[in-house]
Amino acid sequence: MLILVFIVLLLLFCFALFGLFAFVRFWRRRNASADESASENPVSEESPSGAGIPRLLPPAFPPIEETTTKVFGSIPLHCLIVVLLTLGLLVPLAFVDDLVEERSSMHRSAIRDISEHWGETQSIRGPVLVIPFIRKHISYTEAKNGKRIVNEIMEREYRILLPTAVNFEANLEPQKRARGIYEYVVYTSKIA
Repeated sequence: MLILVFIVLLLLFCFALFGLFAFVRFWRRRNASADESASENPVSEESPSGAGIPRLLPPAFPPIEETTTKVFGSIPLHCLIVVLLTLGLLVPLAFVDDLVEERSSMHRSAIRDISEHWGETQSIRGPVLVIPFIRKHISYTEAKNGKRIVNEIMEREYRILLPTAVNFEANLEPQKRARGIYEYVVYTSKIA
């Protein structure tokens, strides 16, 4: 479930990135066309000898942004890089997930081991009064010769009576038990 949410968020991120790159590309083209129309004449200056011969300036290097846009300007390439990075980061995430699962399994095993040596969950109940009694069931059936047959069934049953209120006094003393790096709290109590 977590991986599915992660993939959906990744796709949303790719679409947002695609829109951002499309907007930046549009904005750069718009500004570049405005700059080209403003400077159509080459800039010149006189040669240092003063002979009056105009010298053309060397062509300016393109800005770094334009160079990187030409090399890495492909929007599908950007999306592919993001997807590959995400898939590459899923591998360490799977390793960490396995490690967490292994540690939690070892923690449960340590708790089970401590509980076996200490004692399982115990219930404290008040006095219970059990009254045994015998219930007699009588049934009548008609025989083929017209006589009634009496069937007596006796069952042993128990009536259980519980008190309406019970007061306990208990003193719990917690103790920490450890197995390796895992700790678990057990209790000792005196009940009166």
